Amino acid sequence: MQNARRILILALPSGLAVGALGWVLFAGGGPASRPLGEIEGRLDRLTIRAAPARAAAPDRGGQIVGAPLFALTTGPGAVAEAAIRLEGLARSRGRAAALVSINGKPSEWLELGATRDGVTLREVMGSKIVVDTATGFKEVTLGAEAPSRGDGPTG
Repeated sequence: MQNARRILILALPSGLAVGALGWVLFAGGGPASRPLGEIEGRLDRLTIRAAPARAAAPDRGGQIVGAPLFALTTGPGAVAEAAIRLEGLARSRGRAAALVSINGKPSEWLELGATRDGVTLREVMGSKIVVDTATGFKEVTLGAEAPSRGDGPTG
């Protein structure tokens, strides 16, 4: 029992001494203790290449600021309900488009995400589309006009 105590009494100071010596050799006088000035100097000498220029996205800030938050459906300045007729659909692996007539105008192809006359094509399904208008989301079936306000799904 006394031998075990003696070993413990000697092991504790010797362990502390070995730990302190390791700290002095590896951390205290090693690369971790170098002055930051040397490292900052190396960073200043690095050359940074500019990223390649990308095509600028169209500025839509004016559209966001100018558009009302809630569409007026009655009274002066009310938003007219868009009459949308779906004439055709085109779907391929990477693209989707719909042939739509908006407010009786001649039909035009509208790609997914594109906006024309306040109507944005949000989804192209098997035989119908979902469009976003000033008064909400609407489903339009092939060969039919968008349901009048209150008849279809809204978002």
